[in-house]
Amino acid sequence: MASKKKPLEDWCLKMKKNKSDTLFSQKRLITGLFILFFVIPFLITPACMKMDHSKFKMPKMAFITAENLHCTVTKGENNVWLIGDFGSVYYSCDNGVKWEKQKTGTEKHFFNAFFLDDQNGWLCGLQGIILHTSNGGKTWETQKSNTERHLFSITFVDATHGYAVGDMGTVIITTDGGKTWNLMMPEKDVGFNGCYFTDVKNGWIVGEFGTILNTTDGGKTWKPRACKDIEPSPDEEATMIMPMPTLYSVNFKDKKKGFIAGIEGILLATQDGGMTWKKIPANTKFSIFNTTFQGEKGWAVGAEGNYLVTSDGGKTWQYVEEAIKMKFWLQGVSFRNDKDGFAVGARGTVVHTEDGGNTWKFLSGISYEMPEFKMPEF
Repeated sequence: MASKKKPLEDWCLKMKKNKSDTLFSQKRLITGLFILFFVIPFLITPACMKMDHSKFKMPKMAFITAENLHCTVTKGENNVWLIGDFGSVYYSCDNGVKWEKQKTGTEKHFFNAFFLDDQNGWLCGLQGIILHTSNGGKTWETQKSNTERHLFSITFVDATHGYAVGDMGTVIITTDGGKTWNLMMPEKDVGFNGCYFTDVKNGWIVGEFGTILNTTDGGKTWKPRACKDIEPSPDEEATMIMPMPTLYSVNFKDKKKGFIAGIEGILLATQDGGMTWKKIPANTKFSIFNTTFQGEKGWAVGAEGNYLVTSDGGKTWQYVEEAIKMKFWLQGVSFRNDKDGFAVGARGTVVHTEDGGNTWKFLSGISYEMPEFKMPEF
């Protein structure tokens, strides 16, 4: 099966689509839902049947934003950031009760963010944009990335050493907190979707065509780390060679144990610091975009509301059906401890849990279990 694009890459291919077009489509979605659940019942009700109009209610859909959200970050006791399209950055200082939109000075899409603490953070996104804050997002300043390629992932190990990857094999590195960024390899026709460093020397990159790269010298050189478990099975009757599957993110819970998430439920694990990778059962056919850990507990999110949990450090994962009651994709997930976490995704979806992910509350977006969407009684 051909390699599939990550949702954020689809947006990159539509750079000429302006904001008014997107807002129009979002309004059309809400209008369609209103017609489906509010107008049609009136039309299909027999004229002879008495109808109690009090049974009908306008859907109460809360929206922090209607833009796609690709990343969320939690730091400290109550700080939360939401990162998304058209320069969107929303911040809450009270763990999601109230939100304010931070001024970024751009309408370019942001795809990823990294915060060292509740003051120092970086954003990356469309056309090589990188923004930095040293005051929790009160102000954001542009850093010169030295690339116009889309950047999909950014990470830091301390206040000076940072790394970002993106389209066309882009890898950039800073050793001065982002004052200068340097390209580390020539362009190639492969998208790098995720990166992670455990220290200033050891890091990993994942991307299209099953790409897994490892550096042990701070990014000066990179070596491929193959995983035979995801190589396509040979088919003598096949008319074409099937490509390796797309990998979306890499994350380590400690220096030895790491995880890679990918297309169609691919989940890889390492126990030896990334020297070898093995495919482990994820019990889902839907793509997995991101993972996060707090101690032995872990969570993963992906396409069509895909949601998985582990309580044994990632040895086993359980697909929890309908835990987050929506069918849009979920892109980002972040927990501040083993109880309190947020997940974000398409069309402004923001969900919050305070019980370790057993139950989730919608703060923004559309759930198919909203009471207003239930058919009224006549």
